[in-house]
Amino acid sequence: QRGRLPQTTNPEGFAMNHECFILMDSRTPLEVESRLLPEVLQCLINHILFHRALGGVVIPKDMVLLDDLFYVRCDDAKMEKQVRESSETAANALKKKEAGGKVTLTFYEKGMWGDKVPWEEWVMHFVVRTEPSFGHREEMLRRKELETRVKELMWLVLKIVSAHRE
Repeated sequence: QRGRLPQTTNPEGFAMNHECFILMDSRTPLEVESRLLPEVLQCLINHILFHRALGGVVIPKDMVLLDDLFYVRCDDAKMEKQVRESSETAANALKKKEAGGKVTLTFYEKGMWGDKVPWEEWVMHFVVRTEPSFGHREEMLRRKELETRVKELMWLVLKIVSAHRE
């Protein structure tokens, strides 16, 4: 699936123009150490939000994850608080599931009757690694592997956004 756009689906019950981008499916989940999960979620969610920001002025703020993974997020205190709280809630829920799980970021618009109508969805599957690494060397290998995979996912988000610009 590397280098290709993820599959798009239209789940039952959603509007016909609803698109679903599956960044990591259940066969290829992102493995993340328990303690790093909130930060990884914040990175990916902020990355998607920054590149999907529609209208208005978006002020970028540089961020860093791990040692060598840089990304930008929208410099908005309210949005940052919401992303941080949502990431922590999702991380706590994922940590309780042995088999891992998924996190979905959904964009809504107001429908004709004031209801929330989804127009785009981003799905990410995770497996939480709880066992400790065996020494410094394994720890560094795991971090490099995670960093590489997150960078690939960030590039995938850019490809998707570029391909679906309206």
